[in-house]
Formats: sequence, structure tokens, C-alpha cells
Amino acid sequence: MKLEAFIKEKKEKTIALPNGTLKMHKKPDKVEIEDIDLFLKKAKPEMLTVVPESYKPDMNKIKNYIKTKPVPPGVKITEGKEEFSYKLNGVNDGREEETGTGIKQNNELRAVV
Repeated sequence: MKLEAFIKEKKEKTIALPNGTLKMHKKPDKVEIEDIDLFLKKAKPEMLTVVPESYKPDMNKIKNYIKTKPVPPGVKITEGKEEFSYKLNGVNDGREEETGTGIKQNNELRAVV
């Protein structure tokens, strides 16, 4: 996309234009539980949300845990990538409307934060 190449060439994060705004920003890293059984066997209590008679991973707690400690078994970290987006000036129900992004969605279902 030419607009994405333009903002990368300028080495700017945001460029305001007369008819809109170009933005380049890094998406946050994602935490994925690849093997729930392995993870639950080795998980520390601070990485879990306890629901009576069941346990499930608390992705935010896991993200905070791995900032200072090793990644627990059964967990996969996917580094956030830079994303390009643009907005055109215009009003739609009183708010600005985003008209495009450089990211494509994957229809695969998984536990991700």
C-alpha cells in the first residue's frame, strides 16, 4: 500500500494530513495457551483465575508473570507486530470513522490476550 510505504519512509508514527491521519503502531504481544493440560500442571497460582471447581488461565496475569520470569510450559508468546491504519476526516454519529487497516484477521479460534 502506498500510504503505508510513505509513513515508513518518513520514519514517523503519526502523520496528520488535510483529509485524515496516517498511523503506524506496534500491537501488543499475545499470550497463547498451546497445551492447557501441561500449562495447568505447572501453572503458579498467580497465573490463574479460580472459579469454584474449575481453573482457567488468566492471560493478563500470565503476561505480567513472564515479564520477569521464564515462560511457563505450555505457553507460547507471539510478539506484537507493527500495524498500519488510516482515518479519514468525517463525522459518523458524532465520532471519527476508521476506514482501513493493514491487518488481516485469522478465523482460527484460540485463547489469546
